[in-house]
Amino acid sequence: MTPRTTVGSATNPATAVATASPTSKPVPPHRLTSSGPERDPTAAADTMGKLAALSPQRWEPVYNLGVIQALQGNVAGAAAAYASLRERNPAMADALLARYIEPALPSPAPSSVQSTPTDAVPSGVAAPGSAVASPAGLPPSLGDTGLTIGNRVLVLPPGRWYAAPQSTRTVMGGHIRVGPVKSDPVALTTLRAFELSPSGRLGAAVAFSANGKQAYGISYWNVEEPCAPRDALAVDRFNSPYDQPECLSVRVVTPALTRLSTDLVPALQAAQAAGTTLPASAYEVRYARYGLDRVVVATWLVPTQRLAGDLAAVQWGHALAHGLRPLAWSSQAQTVSPPPLGPTP
Repeated sequence: MTPRTTVGSATNPATAVATASPTSKPVPPHRLTSSGPERDPTAAADTMGKLAALSPQRWEPVYNLGVIQALQGNVAGAAAAYASLRERNPAMADALLARYIEPALPSPAPSSVQSTPTDAVPSGVAAPGSAVASPAGLPPSLGDTGLTIGNRVLVLPPGRWYAAPQSTRTVMGGHIRVGPVKSDPVALTTLRAFELSPSGRLGAAVAFSANGKQAYGISYWNVEEPCAPRDALAVDRFNSPYDQPECLSVRVVTPALTRLSTDLVPALQAAQAAGTTLPASAYEVRYARYGLDRVVVATWLVPTQRLAGDLAAVQWGHALAHGLRPLAWSSQAQTVSPPPLGPTP
């Protein structure tokens, strides 16, 4: 069986590089400068070269080798990896070129006629366009603001993110577990956003829900079962009690199924109004936790191309849950970034 490349694997930091967005500049943890043999760039490059030879049908080792070479300043080595990757996965080759090789090129000397480095791109291969017109009807760009509800901030991955309609809803919670008891309403705000790739395709969509004001003393919830999906790849309830539910679900969805997601539909409709189409296959990753005085729910739609298979999608979901979990119990301000994703389609 061919081994799968996992997302952000703790035992293989080099493979985590393969999930970075091609639209952002290299930032930690992608810099291979940490001490220790597992972060030694020379050893990592040697490992990727051996993996590429052992699994010639896989694109991930070649991509990671190109990333490592580019971060080390070895443009010629990165270009060689680019040429090899182009034969296996053209989209990932373009991502490698745009995100790592081009930023590693030396700045050209001032001149009336600027020369193009010949070792950056193999001959006969055109570099992808640097500017793509945005579809008509786009809402204002979110930039780097992220999604903020009260003192909770969900940072969005690098990319072209646009706001979608927001909404509010009410859930019921109580102060003590013994029933029947009086329940109080808690208002939840849901913010939504969608990402467009440079080619105008849907890169991702997200719905983020939380209570903007702390619901003091409400720690037991009368809500519907958040682990309802029966067609999921994975469902984890984290041994949570029925009145303090916590759930992670990961499933593969088609465009028809995505239209049944109450949280995501407004974002998807906004993306379609902007002229994009829904991915033929995507992962729907949903995490919900009803905790102490607070609630957090996040639903992501990620095209399957952005994660290296089902196992990687489940691992991405668990990493997301780990980051979001404190938002449902800590009273302090929280800023959370999702795990990295692969290049947009």
